[in-house]
Amino acid sequence: MGTGRKQRIEEMRDVCIPEHRKHDSTPAQRFIYEKVGFLFTRIFVKTRITPNQITWIWLGLMLFFSSFFLFDCLWIHVAGAIGWIAAYSMDSTDGHVARYKRTYSRRGIFLDTINHSISWPILFFCVGTGQYLVSGEILNIIFGMVAGLFILLILIAPYLQFLVDPDIKDISWARIEEKAFKDKRRYILIRNINPLSFDNILIMLLVATALDLLAAGVALPNLILADELFWITSFLSLFVVLYAVGYVLAFPLRFAVLYRMLK
Repeated sequence: MGTGRKQRIEEMRDVCIPEHRKHDSTPAQRFIYEKVGFLFTRIFVKTRITPNQITWIWLGLMLFFSSFFLFDCLWIHVAGAIGWIAAYSMDSTDGHVARYKRTYSRRGIFLDTINHSISWPILFFCVGTGQYLVSGEILNIIFGMVAGLFILLILIAPYLQFLVDPDIKDISWARIEEKAFKDKRRYILIRNINPLSFDNILIMLLVATALDLLAAGVALPNLILADELFWITSFLSLFVVLYAVGYVLAFPLRFAVLYRMLK
């Protein structure tokens, strides 16, 4: 790569990626989503595709790759997890392109919120339904629906708070959670390792699909089975259960944080 081209790419990166994203984001965001998203950015800035159209594209990809978990094929599950990571990375791309072309709009923020509120619940529903189709155990669907419902509640709760108090300027969960912690370093540590963080969900999904593939390939003993939990038939089943339970427990805590912020 020539020096001039490399310099142009670095200049584009400086414009597209905010400074706080380079240093104050999660490791998954910094080392995976931003980097993959910037590869898409380099393609889209050369086209007439708008940031809002990119938002629609990644929603379509998320829905498409969610359907991969309805198939009884471990390789397709791995492909679905990788596809979701690529699609989630494009959530950075629309912001990159908006900053580069200076085409900000409230519609973009609105679309982003709606798309996440659709895609995440559908992902969990598809994973739970797929595990039901494989095992015949209805609890997989139930836990998938519970995980999807509570992740939806968590996503929309800050915006319901905004309806009550329109003076709130930043309603993102990241900023709200940061304000709830007095020790910023402790908050960053918890945020980075918290499996319930949206940035970490897809890493856990990829790990679950990879472990299922590994267990099938080398005939590992199924260590997660027990007589009283016979319906947990795979690591993907366990993934759905963990997030259903995790978000059911997390929602009251997040609700309490929002409630205390209102006067």
